[in-house]
Amino acid sequence: MVTVRSWLSLALRGMAAAAFAWGAVVGNRLADAESLAFVSDDPEIEMWFYPVSSANGTGSVRDRGSSFATYSFLDDNNEVQFYGGDGFDSSRRGSVMLASDTSEVVPADLAPNRYQIDSLRVTVTLMGSVGDIPYDNTADDSLQLTTAGGDDPGNPIELWGVGFDGDYTKFGFNGEAGAEYFNSGDRRWPIAAGSFTGPYQVYAIDPAGNDVENSVFGGYSATGEGNETEQFTPTPFAVGKAYDNEGVELTPGTMLGAGRELAFDFDLTNAGVVSYLQNSLAAGQLGLFLSSLHQPLAHTGEIAYPDFFLDNNPSGPNPNGNAPKIELNVTILDDGLAGDFSGDGVVDGADLLLWQQEAGHSGGALASDGNDDGVVDQADLTLWRDHFGAPGESLPAVAAVPEASSCLLLSLAAAAFAGMQRRRCR
Repeated sequence: MVTVRSWLSLALRGMAAAAFAWGAVVGNRLADAESLAFVSDDPEIEMWFYPVSSANGTGSVRDRGSSFATYSFLDDNNEVQFYGGDGFDSSRRGSVMLASDTSEVVPADLAPNRYQIDSLRVTVTLMGSVGDIPYDNTADDSLQLTTAGGDDPGNPIELWGVGFDGDYTKFGFNGEAGAEYFNSGDRRWPIAAGSFTGPYQVYAIDPAGNDVENSVFGGYSATGEGNETEQFTPTPFAVGKAYDNEGVELTPGTMLGAGRELAFDFDLTNAGVVSYLQNSLAAGQLGLFLSSLHQPLAHTGEIAYPDFFLDNNPSGPNPNGNAPKIELNVTILDDGLAGDFSGDGVVDGADLLLWQQEAGHSGGALASDGNDDGVVDQADLTLWRDHFGAPGESLPAVAAVPEASSCLLLSLAAAAFAGMQRRRCR
């Protein structure tokens, strides 16, 4: 029978080797990994949305699309007033949706944590037909927008994920007839006899899965409790950055005009971003929303707002191939043994020690991030607990080391995690 003292002796020896195991785990996990590059210079779905009937349906499939917002107005006394957007006319009033079928290059239907997202960049080109705009490379704070605070030179252009409501659950790239498919040219709002019959069923989401369409001042929300949201500041998946010919980022406030490219490099240290991308690849499709909070002069802002090239049409206003470009690099990880953080072919106390060392850490190549969501937390401990004692089926047999009971190990781990949380709070 293994005593606590003998287990602690084993644990001390395991901790001495933990650094080696942590470094080796990446190699073990990547033993049969495959690196893939997905590039789309003309996504299958490129649609512009605006809440009037003439811009819905096939009218939203165009060779250009703009982004702007409306979250304030002037009252009879010429005073600025703010209002919550609704499901028929959201604050992010004009926006662009991009979607591409990734399954021909990146195999679909794998466990999401097998997709290691190495990089993702989306590039768009400004048409500049509605005036130059000042460059802003940081996300806007909703409270500052509605109180005229802050010293930002303008408004950023942001990328978000795509959320579905109603019958929609996936994209269709080949005209699929099922009600669950959203195809190019389909409607964002349910409509009958020429009139809206319900709020939008396709919308932008942040990495936490929140509907951001009316986040500026609150209002209707497809994901909020009671379909309502208070004002909040969402975190975008990426903010558009502009660079000169030598690759140096432009100074905020620089005017952006026709032909300027904006590059969106996704924040892969954000667990929500990584999770969205992993689940998208598992479904074989990647959908994104492009929007900004520029207010046209018809409301209370400036006249200029962004206008983007869409579609590689051989003629018309976009003959030179300036459509949005998606560049994704992903590594398909070996389908290793769940909970085997050390990569030695067995789920045991050594894996728990690695988890204890990394608990609370995020980003980077974390050995004990068993579900690959970018953070080592309780979910990874649960993964280890559920597979404790399992041997690696595809690895050579190794001599078994006597282990303390899983209950004892779990109790020690829980105590360590709680202590770590208390230290972080202090």
